Amino acid sequence: MAEEELDDQSSKQLMQRITALMQHGQVYLQSELKLADMAAMLGVTQQQMTRCVKQETGLSFTLFANRYRIDHAKRIMQEQPDTKLASVALASGFTNETSFFRVFKAITGLTPKEWLIRQDASQ
Repeated sequence: MAEEELDDQSSKQLMQRITALMQHGQVYLQSELKLADMAAMLGVTQQQMTRCVKQETGLSFTLFANRYRIDHAKRIMQEQPDTKLASVALASGFTNETSFFRVFKAITGLTPKEWLIRQDASQ
């Protein structure tokens, strides 16, 4: 791989490694996870990580990781509906309930409570 540039094939291969680390390693659950950490785990530069995620998903690294966190939170809320939202936030890799609510609403268009009500209504 060139120092900073990734060709299409290299980008796709790196994205597969990033996705595997997110899905199987669940690194997104680390509330302090940073782009630099992921890049180091994968042996690539931060610029390569940023470009790859942007090129392959159209998302920033932060939004990419937060989508995994929100999907995780949704699973917890569906499987354990009595869990307090503050606990769901921490268990999903957020540092606090405020950032969890903000990101949840930005990604889903709903607050976690609104989302839960819709889930109950659709069942």
